[in-house]
Amino acid sequence: MGGRWCGLNVAVIPVAIALPGCLGPWRPTTEHVEHIAPATQPGEELGLPQLAAHRVGRWVYERRELPLKEGAPPAYYVRMTTPTRIVEGVLEGRSFLPIEQYLAPVPGSQPAEETPRPRAPLEGGTAIFFRLGEATEPIPPELGVIDEPQNAPVASTPISYFDYRGILTAGGTLKRRTVIEGIEDVDCPAGRFEKCLRVRVELDVHFPWVASMDLTSYLWLVPEVGEVRRVQRVSGWFLIFWYGSADEYRLVSYESAASPASAASPAPPRWSAGALLLEGDFPHPRITGMVVDLAASAPAP
Repeated sequence: MGGRWCGLNVAVIPVAIALPGCLGPWRPTTEHVEHIAPATQPGEELGLPQLAAHRVGRWVYERRELPLKEGAPPAYYVRMTTPTRIVEGVLEGRSFLPIEQYLAPVPGSQPAEETPRPRAPLEGGTAIFFRLGEATEPIPPELGVIDEPQNAPVASTPISYFDYRGILTAGGTLKRRTVIEGIEDVDCPAGRFEKCLRVRVELDVHFPWVASMDLTSYLWLVPEVGEVRRVQRVSGWFLIFWYGSADEYRLVSYESAASPASAASPAPPRWSAGALLLEGDFPHPRITGMVVDLAASAPAP
């Protein structure tokens, strides 16, 4: 665990060195995301209950690798949320302490006698931890209009990268851009959902000289359920090695519950720290599980 990618065959190194100048930045295609005309004009206010709540419950999705492979059966991917945590994929059902308890102190700040730290239950793939310098919402609460992508503000916060043992490996920057793209109907195994709000979330993570990740997600949201469809593409560089993968998620079933926390504060959840578990052969690893600790809602202005 944790070192699977370090065993790359040295024969691929000459090819990898040549790739940066040939590939350029990897961007998602539109094969599974159609161009849609906004239901309202750019800049027009929307009443957005789709964005209003941190929903608590359990959602099951049909997950398919993109591009679609004929005859390939779907896998199932679970997302479970509570007022304080999000747990996804193969990590559902594993018992986690607060993420901070798995992370070693920052070098230079260790106590005289370091307390032994527990090991997180992250077996089964390549695991990493992350910590945000400032708790951040993937979908910001102020998002409330359809707008042109180039007008969307970019939010930035420091991010720390820890290896599977919880040892600090690198510091970097997370940049986030979120855009409302319009209204669209969605068909999925759970049924037909009309007038879904389509939101594009772009997360750009950069650790100088170590790694980068460009995660672009298209989300389809409805007020009564939350997320009913997602198209997600991940790409980036680990040292000199490019990687990339894409998946589509369509809702199969959901069990939602009223949340006292969301009733008191409609703000979207704010991520503070978490862990990722990746599986699959390089250069196409996939996020197979995630756990994220949520910070308390920001105080109202």
